Amino acid sequence: MAEIFDGVFSEKILGESTVFLSLLTFRPKFASGRAGLSLLRTLLMLILILGVCWAFWANSERYVYKFSANARLNDDMKVFSPEQSEAIVEIIVAFDKKFSVKLHVQTRETLFSSQDALEGKVLFGICPPMKQTVLFMPALWRSAIGEGTIFRIQSEIMYQGFESGQWREAAVSSLLFLEYSFETVAR
Repeated sequence: MAEIFDGVFSEKILGESTVFLSLLTFRPKFASGRAGLSLLRTLLMLILILGVCWAFWANSERYVYKFSANARLNDDMKVFSPEQSEAIVEIIVAFDKKFSVKLHVQTRETLFSSQDALEGKVLFGICPPMKQTVLFMPALWRSAIGEGTIFRIQSEIMYQGFESGQWREAAVSSLLFLEYSFETVAR
């Protein structure tokens, strides 16, 4: 056990370790003669701490969007390649940031029905075995982008993708077209 003597460890235990001793008995090398200089140092330290906190918060926010977007890509059939999944996640993040719209993308083996619609959210569902594509969204958004956009996604882009066997690429193209449609409405 170390002996403490007036706030300083005895040299018998520490030997010649002056660095450790100086850390334990820290005193500023110079004393501020003016209150203004001391206040300036305190403010600079506070600004530094706030800057580090802001940078940490901004970096954390970026990852929260990505984790949230990954959770909204339900590739139950594991049909998308990592590159395609990354592209879809980027589109989901863009929907969240640009339009504050929660976009969910789901693939599964069973057919979708109207009961699968998510309230207040956009669901882009794909059933590859049955060659089905659905796009559920609230009525206000549906009327804003128009039935023609939804028809084009389901009956043209995805249909051609299923027929040619390139439906994975067609799904990414459909989501990009949906994003473009939302952008034109937002202008």
